[in-house]
Amino acid sequence: VALWSGVVTTDANGQASLSFEVPEFTGRLRLVAVACTPESLGAQSTGLFVRRPYMMRTSMPRFLLPGDSAKCRGELVNHQDAPVTAKLEWITSGSLVAGTNSQTIEIPAQGETQFVADIAASNAIGQGEIRWEARILDAGGAELEHLVEIAPLPVRPPAAYQTFHDL
Repeated sequence: VALWSGVVTTDANGQASLSFEVPEFTGRLRLVAVACTPESLGAQSTGLFVRRPYMMRTSMPRFLLPGDSAKCRGELVNHQDAPVTAKLEWITSGSLVAGTNSQTIEIPAQGETQFVADIAASNAIGQGEIRWEARILDAGGAELEHLVEIAPLPVRPPAAYQTFHDL
């Protein structure tokens, strides 16, 4: 992630305030400020940890064979101080057996909850897709966050190891 503000003029006390639209990102950002006057030059940097209040992580195979099935795992993480409820839904399409499944999951405060989803490939090869959606709800049922992850999952033909020798 690289964000640039351009030239910023400070107030009489040498202070300035900036805001940035940070794209979907979880991790540590490094903030760097360079200041100059006609007589001097200086720079300072610091780190800033960025994360969403609620996160969804999924784990799937890289591909499936025709007719295969898999248990895809995931977890929902709550970084807030109050427990929440998540309405989780996954929609399969393409070369996967089409369908929509859902479950309701309780996530403790400052905690995480794991889930398992059964996925099956059709007998056709091609590109499949899983659309994961989690709606995070507070105790009153109001939506706090809507998380979406679209994951491609190809269905590939089986191939055996082959060698060919010719003289």
